This record gives sequence, structure tokens and C-alpha cells, in this order.
Amino acid sequence: MSVRRATVDDAAALASLCAEVQALHVAAMPHLYRRFDDLAPVIADFRDRLGDDARASWIAEVDGVAAGYVCTQVVRQAAHVYALARAHLYVDQMGVRADLRGRGVGRALIDEVRAHARALALPRVVLDVQGFNDGAEAFYRRLGFTTRKHTMDLTP
Repeated sequence: MSVRRATVDDAAALASLCAEVQALHVAAMPHLYRRFDDLAPVIADFRDRLGDDARASWIAEVDGVAAGYVCTQVVRQAAHVYALARAHLYVDQMGVRADLRGRGVGRALIDEVRAHARALALPRVVLDVQGFNDGAEAFYRRLGFTTRKHTMDLTP
């Protein structure tokens, strides 16, 4: 397995990996997530992301095949009356092909994210996990992530 920084040339591979993750979200929460009927707009979005210097993404490959990806961005929040200034590296997207899970792909991707956060002198890596995704939450906990807050939802 190898992990490297993703480039605009990887947009189609990342879009394909993203489609697998998106399908899980659509199945669990069809009222919030769009089904990908056409990957062209997703590929275009990844090209934009990968061309943006404020973001960083990595792709993992197993035997030359795209196995997983992670996309990040730096988030800086100014101090205000209720909180101190803060900054962190936000994991915007991550996914590993279902048939390649359990082989260290996700851990290797998060290792790259942690190294990037350290290089930028950012004190935290932050991500969100949807409530239905117990497998992802367990994975992130195994890597040392902890729950900082809960976002709750109510249908009126």
C-alpha cells in the first residue's frame, strides 16, 4: 500500500471512492444527501478541491488501485465574547473501499492527516460522523478521536 498527496489528476479516482461513501449516506438519510447519478459534477468538484492550496487531500493505493482517500482543510475561528481563537485541521471527507477495509488503509490516511496538522502547528484534527455510521465512529475512536460535542436533530 502507498499513500500520497492527491493531485487534480486523481479527481476521477477520488470521485469514484466518494460515490461509495455517498451511497451509504443516501441510504441512511435520503432526505439530506443526493444520489450520484452522474459523476461528472463530482469529478469537477474534486478538481476544484485538489487545485485549492487551502486544502490538502491524500489517496491510498493498494496494488496500484485507488483504495481510499481523505480531504482536509484548515479552519480558523477568531476569538469572540464566548470563545478563544482556535484553529484545527478539518477532515471534510474520508472513505476506504469496503473490500479493502481492515488492511490499514484508513489508519495510513489518518497518519498523513496528523502529520500535516503537526507541520502546520495545528493543535487538533476534527471530523464529523453521522449518527448512523457506527463503524466509522468505532474506527475513529480506535485511532484516538474523542467526542467533543453532539449535534442533535429534531423534526418539528
